[in-house]
Amino acid sequence: MEQSDHLKAVGSHPIHASVDDIRDLVTATAKLQERHNIQQTYPLPQETPLPEPRRIAEVLDSLANLCVSKPRQEVLATALRVDDRTKCVELILTGNEDIQDTTCNHVKEIWAGLKRISARFLQLRPQDIHDEGLEREQNIFAYSCLNFHFEKLKNRVNAQFALFCDIDTDNLDSAHPFHNLRQSIITIEELYTRDDDAKVGRPSNPASWKTMFKCLRIAKDETEDFWAGGGFRSDTSKNTSIAYPYIGLSEIPCIGCQAFFEAINGVCGTNYKMRPSTSKSTRPWLFPHTCPHSVSVIERMYQILAVDLIKWYPGYRPKPAQSDPVPKPTVRL
Repeated sequence: MEQSDHLKAVGSHPIHASVDDIRDLVTATAKLQERHNIQQTYPLPQETPLPEPRRIAEVLDSLANLCVSKPRQEVLATALRVDDRTKCVELILTGNEDIQDTTCNHVKEIWAGLKRISARFLQLRPQDIHDEGLEREQNIFAYSCLNFHFEKLKNRVNAQFALFCDIDTDNLDSAHPFHNLRQSIITIEELYTRDDDAKVGRPSNPASWKTMFKCLRIAKDETEDFWAGGGFRSDTSKNTSIAYPYIGLSEIPCIGCQAFFEAINGVCGTNYKMRPSTSKSTRPWLFPHTCPHSVSVIERMYQILAVDLIKWYPGYRPKPAQSDPVPKPTVRL
């Protein structure tokens, strides 16, 4: 792998980095991680005393996830902004590509569906929460979301399905929750997401959608039981990071996203948070087209990424002293 220039000096001196430098550095880190099978670990966000801190965070993550319609190469982020003057909440949606009209319309449908469900719920007495009208609105909402998101859902199930099925369970107790979870995922793949000869495939009527939705709910409950029981380990920790200001993401962020938010928080004095990073580099990583104080953010981000790379990459060598021969302007990794 070749880079067009040496890694820029990192330290107390100013760094004049560019968007291309950020992209090249994330790409280099990704290739090195793949070559050396290295994955950094990052601490989870600190806990907060606020009540129900995950509620809005989970809504934003879910909303970003449900707005993805392509099976691959589409990543979306969501955020909320409150306007005290108009007493309104603004939902901001952005992505790695232009946001399509179909996506905007789907978000509006989600919002309208939630309002209808909320209005119907408020009309009912607590003992009437199983009202047929409420259930009908919930089913319509679920069908709309699943229909728009089906191709992405299909890819999520199928992408690692073979590896998932190959997980060794010989040493697990017969009552371990993973057994039920695996059987639920196998059922979903067999009925709906299998590329060839799925028994049902993409549902074509309300009854089929309802059955699929029930299968997904069972898998969700069994996933929660699996993690509540410690997963494959006995110790667990609950992420209770603060929800405001929270950026919902349709994918687990890589170290490029982690470094970007760390940089913009440091430069702009903000406190943006997101779900924990995978500690991997994803390529191609693109710097946002618009960003406040972009020059300073780029330089801060480059420094964060370069310092992190230097800490763990065993092949790094400092630049030679001025008296040494000047090397060619190429770095081979």
